[in-house]
Formats: sequence, structure tokens, C-alpha cells
Amino acid sequence: MNCEHSIPSLHSMPMPYLLCDSMGFGWLLVFMPYGSEWKERRRLFTRHFHPNNNDIYKAKVLQGSRRLLSQLLNSPENYMKHVRQ
Repeated sequence: MNCEHSIPSLHSMPMPYLLCDSMGFGWLLVFMPYGSEWKERRRLFTRHFHPNNNDIYKAKVLQGSRRLLSQLLNSPENYMKHVRQ
């Protein structure tokens, strides 16, 4: 078997793509080569993580706010400790 034919195709791909594919990270948007699959994933990512998509963040913000307020009521002297959590 002559390997000379496979070498140019490997060298045409940037090294990060080869490494990420071999490690199983080829599906990650940041490691994908630009193309139709990249565009589709970018569109889904943008739609899901858009700043106006409050449904994702509202529950976590409420949970964190309630925890902070409860901690401040119980021990206001530890304000900095509570805020940093």
C-alpha cells in the first residue's frame, strides 16, 4: 500500500482540526471548519444563547438571588463571603 496519496490530504487540513477530530472534539463549534454544518450549529448556538433569551437565565438568577438574600439575612456581617460564592 502506498501512503503517499493520503499524506497530501492530511496536510491540507489545519493541525487543530486533525487533533480535535482524533480526540473526539470535532463536533465542537470552535474546532469545526467553516461550512454548512458550522453555519447550522452557529445559528442554533446564537438562538439558544442570545441575551434576549431570558428563559435560560431566569431560573438561575432567581435561585442565586434568593440564596444570597437568605444568607444576608442570616449573617449580614459575612457580606463579602456571600457575594463571592
